[in-house]
Amino acid sequence: MGYHDHYVFMDGCIVKGCHPVIDFDRSFGEYAALLRAMYRRGGWGRGARRVLGVPVAESFDSWAATHVHTAQSTQNMGTGSDRVERIVQVLKGPGNVHLFGTSAAGAAVLEYFLRTAPNTLYWHARDPLARRLPRQKFTIHPQIASFTAIDAPTDWIPLRRGGGPGRSGAEPGTLGAYLAKYTRIKAGPGTPPGAHTTRLEDVPGTWVGGVPIAGLDYDNTPHYDYLPEEPVARHIYTGGHMSHETRAFLERVWR
Repeated sequence: MGYHDHYVFMDGCIVKGCHPVIDFDRSFGEYAALLRAMYRRGGWGRGARRVLGVPVAESFDSWAATHVHTAQSTQNMGTGSDRVERIVQVLKGPGNVHLFGTSAAGAAVLEYFLRTAPNTLYWHARDPLARRLPRQKFTIHPQIASFTAIDAPTDWIPLRRGGGPGRSGAEPGTLGAYLAKYTRIKAGPGTPPGAHTTRLEDVPGTWVGGVPIAGLDYDNTPHYDYLPEEPVARHIYTGGHMSHETRAFLERVWR
């Protein structure tokens, strides 16, 4: 159940400026509101604490103090992936770990994945002999169960792109196959339709290069009730506002 899970929110801050302290509700907007609503609606904290031996409910804010983790990324993917690692390496308990990143932070999570198994995952069209292979730096957290990236510059990270004709994206060497094998993420053709737990949302009409990554679900036609016309404003807006598809996805994988 969601009560035992950990939710890691990373904010990409290049365009709108980086701040040393993140306000969860203000920085993540509708995404934060959804998690708060799911906690209350699902009664996740019901009877979680005892006062004088009597079971009482734990408030969302009390629960979030130990189960919601926030950080910001920068254009330096090494810095961003280090922050992901510092958060996840100390997460204990039976629950799942959910990774969520907007803009550059989504790319930072991809960099974290890459640095857990570069010999398996690294691929760059202009480096066929892998002369620029990064070193392994992290160990994948096996309890990661979902990954969501909203309008992230996925082309910054040298991972194999979409599977292409006749390929499923679940072949050895693809991120989808790797995550399905070593984490709780559900990906690839062995997972029933509608049960996958990754989502890359590439918002149309922004300057971000959100290319597909092999084995991860990719959507470049999300539906919003409103989107600003100007590209940068549109990119910033989607960091705190959900498309219909992302809302449905998160309501399923965050439970």
